[in-house]
Amino acid sequence: MVTKAVTGQLTVFECIFSIGATRNKTQVSKETGKVPAESFIDASEKIKVYGSVALKEKTMRAVRDLPLTGIEPKDRLLIQNLLDQNSKMAGILYDGNIVYPYEKLKKELIRMKKTDSIRKMSKLMYEFLSLHFDIAHYNREGFIDYYDGEYSSLYNETLSYARKRIPARFSDINKIAEEM
Repeated sequence: MVTKAVTGQLTVFECIFSIGATRNKTQVSKETGKVPAESFIDASEKIKVYGSVALKEKTMRAVRDLPLTGIEPKDRLLIQNLLDQNSKMAGILYDGNIVYPYEKLKKELIRMKKTDSIRKMSKLMYEFLSLHFDIAHYNREGFIDYYDGEYSSLYNETLSYARKRIPARFSDINKIAEEM
């Protein structure tokens, strides 16, 4: 079988950069084994919002109300929950990476598995799968055609092993991948 996934190209670099970016020069406490809370940079500095002006303003107000910690896996799940609770939100990036809604993609994955078809895949699902689990395709139609429109083909050739290689810091993506 030919390996097609391109997951984790910069995973090690991104992890090192992410850790370095979230802490100042304060080191882990020898007594507690933890980084003091004041050593974390304000998590809101890592969040970018994209979309229409009205949606961006609404989304930023909602994000400001979240109890963000500066710890990426925890923050990504908080943001994911926010996206699930609000249908009309702008896109949210955490440290330069998209945070995906869970419920919407979960429902679509269940439907694709049940029907064994990816032919009605949404733009969001295509973006999610192609960016995190598969090689680049020219477009959504090329992606669907490559797998003969079958979820089982996509799963067997790519998802079955690629979903196990998602870095832990992408907690939102891992949560969705559990549904595959």
